[in-house]
Amino acid sequence: MNNQTAILLFSRDPSEDAEIKSTENLRKLSKSCFENSLSLIYKAISNLNLDFFISSTKEKGEEYFSKFGCPLILQPDKTFGEKFYESIKKVFNNGYDNIVVIGNDTPSLKLSDITFAAKHTSKNNSVIGPSKDGGFYLLSLNKNDFKKIAPFKFISINYQQSNTFFELISLLNDLSIFQYLLKQKDDFDKIYSIKVYILFKYQVEQTISISQNIIFNDLHLKYFLILFIKYKNSFYTFVSLSSPLSLYNLQLKTKIFLYKLVYHKE
Repeated sequence: MNNQTAILLFSRDPSEDAEIKSTENLRKLSKSCFENSLSLIYKAISNLNLDFFISSTKEKGEEYFSKFGCPLILQPDKTFGEKFYESIKKVFNNGYDNIVVIGNDTPSLKLSDITFAAKHTSKNNSVIGPSKDGGFYLLSLNKNDFKKIAPFKFISINYQQSNTFFELISLLNDLSIFQYLLKQKDDFDKIYSIKVYILFKYQVEQTISISQNIIFNDLHLKYFLILFIKYKNSFYTFVSLSSPLSLYNLQLKTKIFLYKLVYHKE
């Protein structure tokens, strides 16, 4: 081992995946989110010389993830909190001083999020990426801080609930563990979120197909259309959790998105 920091991809339980992947579109979306996370992780471990672990359930998880050629941590048949705690503990038991844990269901995750977490965790800070449903999509800790946390307290957090993030923050604050917070992001932990995403993806594609000249009527059509096609997955995320869009609102959101893209505005 040439470094002291590892990334852990904590994968959704296959039974949970089966619950939300009831249609082909949902399966494709989930796969797209997972591939996005993998792509960013591979870039991070290459740029920063980090190591990479995947945590998944036995049998189906082991069969699927073995092809990625990285150490696989098999989750025990226990509660979510126990699976999460044991996975982190096993990485630290392999000799690492820092860990960055990432979920596989945040389509707007960026390489800069992972880089920031790896950098600041190596300086004895924790980094948390809060999600809009009240959970978190990224957590980084160093070994010394992890040892401060009583296992039963870490395990007993109400994970996958609307108050998960605040319970985690409260626990770390009680132990004087300093945290940096990343930008809040959407994830697809809930069936409803995925269905809304699919709905808007379909609506955007249909509207663009029928009304390109309306949407881009006061823009340099060719240039912006090329940019839009290249970055349209980011646009789907940009509009996915809004209420149903009228054509006017879709035009407006498209122009805002392209303005941010061209002028590099966050």
